[in-house]
Amino acid sequence: MKFSLLAYCVALFVSCATPAPTDAWSEGTLVIAITLEQRAQSLAIDTSRVFGADNSQREHALSAGHHIENALRAHAQAWRALFAYSATIESELATQKVAYTKNGVIARAFNDLHGRLLQTKLTAHFGLDLDTHREVVMGIGEASSVSEALIIASYGTDVICRSLALATEGVDQQLEHLNQRLIELYAVDSAPLLEQRQLLLERQQRYKTVVNPRYDVEFELEQVAAEIADNQSLMNKMLVATNELNAMCLANKLLLQQCVSACYEWGLCNQSLGQSSNAAMQNFRLFEERTEVISQTK
Repeated sequence: MKFSLLAYCVALFVSCATPAPTDAWSEGTLVIAITLEQRAQSLAIDTSRVFGADNSQREHALSAGHHIENALRAHAQAWRALFAYSATIESELATQKVAYTKNGVIARAFNDLHGRLLQTKLTAHFGLDLDTHREVVMGIGEASSVSEALIIASYGTDVICRSLALATEGVDQQLEHLNQRLIELYAVDSAPLLEQRQLLLERQQRYKTVVNPRYDVEFELEQVAAEIADNQSLMNKMLVATNELNAMCLANKLLLQQCVSACYEWGLCNQSLGQSSNAAMQNFRLFEERTEVISQTK
């Protein structure tokens, strides 16, 4: 572990200069957390709207979405942990404290970050076992400069970001199963409509073949046509509901896919705090653009 950490630091340290933070990093991180919190809440609201009070499967549908809602809230909690870390780092880099004092704050911020992430229970260890965690924290505290401390911290946050991205991909896959389950539940109340429609069409066909002049065929055809129209209206409602469920699933999948990319870009921003190149600042711009897309994902 020490060898790999040393190699990581050497690879980055050659391009280090005065740290160059940007407020958009922490602000964008908070935007992602809030967006995920809102999406968790809207999932229940949207499901409740599609499965109206008269739907026999309403409670089953709401219950089916609980694990996704909880997952979204846990991911929001993870992004709030990342926000706390990024805001702390930005604040420290803006102060005039001596390096060893800043390094101590960075070490505590990393320790708190990993601890808060573990509380989400999204993944085991977030890629860092206890020994690795301790080595990173000690390395940050013993660094000879703030830039070196940030590089060592980046070793840990890069592993964390990869773990969070993989956990996010897992939720994305679960959404497909939830969507299929919700469509199946909605079809429970819709099945009688399909049977009714078939019976009405058969009845209509029989009336069309009646040749008895004393039988009011026109009246019967009008009646069955009205019933078919009512049935079609309910069928259309079922189609709209299915489309709404598919749209909900797609919107949530798009959001999570953007969050996966944001995980990696957040890690690049953390690396770039110790650099002053155009490429480093481009990382911040990419993350800012990503968070803008996430905030507008409907």
